[in-house]
Amino acid sequence: MTYPDKPPANVIFLFGAGASVDADIPDTYKFVTDFEEHVKQHNPELSEQLLSILKVMEKFNEKNSVKGLDKVDVEQLLDTLRCLIQREADPLLEFYGEQKCTIDIDQKMLGLLKTFLENFIREKVILKMSPNSNTSKNF
Repeated sequence: MTYPDKPPANVIFLFGAGASVDADIPDTYKFVTDFEEHVKQHNPELSEQLLSILKVMEKFNEKNSVKGLDKVDVEQLLDTLRCLIQREADPLLEFYGEQKCTIDIDQKMLGLLKTFLENFIREKVILKMSPNSNTSKNF
């Protein structure tokens, strides 16, 4: 297998177990709380949709996870947004009757929210290196 000299510009590496926190990259749970605040400040019309989705996800996590781990992380949020956007193409729907969505979902808003989240992630994880930066030392 050969590797390119430089990775593609759209590749992002996230380190597990909080290793990237020292480089001022939020952990996966803080990403979500920071994103909530970012949406409230910069795109308030998406805020209500986001809060509705997070409420359902937190209830799901509370019911299906170990006690105390009901928070939503950024990977779960992004995956849920992708699933909601593509829900009509999901073959699992064929196994259920007339299930209705428990929240009012605006398909256009979902797409905007997903794009907004992806851009927010990129903004947070791309290290801005400067000659006086100590960020690279943290790795």
